Amino acid sequence: MSSRVFFKSATYDPSTELPLYVLDTTLFPSLSNERQIAQLAERIVSQMPAEDHCLALLAGGFCDYDNDQATSFKVPLNLVKLFNLIPSQNKRYLYKVYLVHGSNWIVKSVVDFFKRFWNFTRQIVYCENLSILAQHIDITKIPISLTCYLVDKIVYSNDRIVLNRQFPKIYGVPLNLSHGLAFKQFSKVYNNLLSYMTTKHLDKQLTPEEWVMLIKGGQLKHETLVAVEIFSDALSRDQRLCLSDFSFLEHYLILEKFIAQLSESDQPLVPLDVLTKYNYDFSRLEDLNTALGELLSFKYPVSKRPVLKSLNNSTPILNVQRLNYDNSYILVKLLVLMQRLAVKLSHEETEPQAKNISQMKERQNLRLILSFTKILYNERPHQELDNGFDSLFKFLCSLFRNYDKVLVNGHQLRDFENLISMDDILDFEKKEVTDSPMERKIRYKVRKVEPPTPPVARKTKDRKPEIEVDEQFEDFVFESGKQKVSDKLRNELLRPSEQLTSKLVKYTEKDLLFQQSQQKTRDATGTFRVARGRNVSRLTQLYEQKLLETI
Repeated sequence: MSSRVFFKSATYDPSTELPLYVLDTTLFPSLSNERQIAQLAERIVSQMPAEDHCLALLAGGFCDYDNDQATSFKVPLNLVKLFNLIPSQNKRYLYKVYLVHGSNWIVKSVVDFFKRFWNFTRQIVYCENLSILAQHIDITKIPISLTCYLVDKIVYSNDRIVLNRQFPKIYGVPLNLSHGLAFKQFSKVYNNLLSYMTTKHLDKQLTPEEWVMLIKGGQLKHETLVAVEIFSDALSRDQRLCLSDFSFLEHYLILEKFIAQLSESDQPLVPLDVLTKYNYDFSRLEDLNTALGELLSFKYPVSKRPVLKSLNNSTPILNVQRLNYDNSYILVKLLVLMQRLAVKLSHEETEPQAKNISQMKERQNLRLILSFTKILYNERPHQELDNGFDSLFKFLCSLFRNYDKVLVNGHQLRDFENLISMDDILDFEKKEVTDSPMERKIRYKVRKVEPPTPPVARKTKDRKPEIEVDEQFEDFVFESGKQKVSDKLRNELLRPSEQLTSKLVKYTEKDLLFQQSQQKTRDATGTFRVARGRNVSRLTQLYEQKLLETI
């Protein structure tokens, strides 16, 4: 912790071209006696440079945030004692000070003390918040603590740090090497999550409340919501971070944001057309492997620009090869992480009051897979219920059930349970899964038999006709005072999924009222994850109801 209290940053002061050091008072340990103050002073002196330098003093530890009244008056007095223990030969190298979060009278009194007793004539630049500090120095090179961000956001009402430069988008863009910043930030979050779950002393159990937020979304606690916003903004501006400041849940919510916004784009991580192209039976391992191979080999164009052609529109003007890319590397990594999360869920207690433990574990596992389906589902505009959601859900259920049997070009998925790195990407290529994460060159092994035929409507004696979508469903509103619902919606069967149940559950008025109450909860203030869209939210609700009724 002492190295984070006082340290040399990776940037410098532009006006003086001197190295910049940082003193973060929000990370001060408890200074309740003279011995503790002396120990801290000794550690700081051992790190102070013997050359001219500038200092960014993050004085948020002196504000009233997270401090009672007695502590608020005691902290600056301890700071005076601390600086009195620093030898004068070390103080003389201090050339300039940026005083951040120093607008309250306590900090100003300490500054006046410095000037009077140290005969300090160096320049002091007052910065009310981190946005003002960013006007003077490059703060993205400074690993600022989460507590300092909270002080800046809550006490000094700085909702978002503003910089005078722009950065590439990291959300909603392909996670490949051509989008360097997005790939780098996703890798940081992914690697920390995998490290949490694969390192024994880091793999702490989540609380039942945290599992509910992770699986079902729901309403986040205010402190979690603020921390996720800070985390997301910092990643977007390529800020140096101490990732240990953020919890496992906060990491997962950021990863979910990466995947969900990519799923909403026109180049989603999982193209649903691949899963619905043929009438796959995902309970058959052969079909499952074939579908996975098709997903990994699916290519998107790097550029959407049409090829320039000659006047007669016959040949291209320039003989330029059109590059394509696939999501094979990231998709395999994501499936590995999801499996690790499912294993973690099976070992932890999520419903302490549950009487039937086996049913509880089965129910929570299906809910977790349902949450994976929700963030991977690509909701296409102007399209009503289709079999894409159901196919994706069945695919994931079967994949995790047969995790040890699924092969990726002859390799088990367990062979890819490594952190994301350039060495791992090269190893991914050596396994001949792909020649490059940017462009696929390998031919996947396809079944010798003819591929399954596209799904067709089949009439059987016990099967009811396909649901006819009501044209007015687009504007359908759940009204608690309504006596009856549309005849076309009442008693119509949901499309069943064998992974959930073999029973057919009817769409009744009771279900509609239940959805209305759930929608009111989600619309409450303070939520981070809102419904992605009308279709995906409705499908998730229907599947959730089906789980509750049958398990």
